[in-house]
Amino acid sequence: MATPESKVKDAIKTVLTKHGAYFFMPATYGYGKSGVPDLVACVDSRFVGVECKTVGNDPTALQLKNLYAIANTGGVACICDETSYSAFDALLQSLITHTKLNTNFYDLRQKSLTSKRRSACEA
Repeated sequence: MATPESKVKDAIKTVLTKHGAYFFMPATYGYGKSGVPDLVACVDSRFVGVECKTVGNDPTALQLKNLYAIANTGGVACICDETSYSAFDALLQSLITHTKLNTNFYDLRQKSLTSKRRSACEA
């Protein structure tokens, strides 16, 4: 039976596939680096990390630290939930058409992180 978060991951994978992205889901199983995004992708030569959550759930501090590390080194970091599919689709389209991005960190959920929590994790 699919979990609610796995449904989000499946929908995000569908959007990535639609845009011809290369992607995979890192499996750490205690041996890899903790806190890595649920999906790692390459979209038109851009590194993209996607953390998938269900509505009302936030990434952990370690997940946010990894997302900010991606964004701060030129990659694109996203947090997505069930409310984010069209926004994620639009973001990927922007990457493909080489539209200038205002930032490399995107919390695409309708209920995003508070600025207080976000600034605490950027350090």
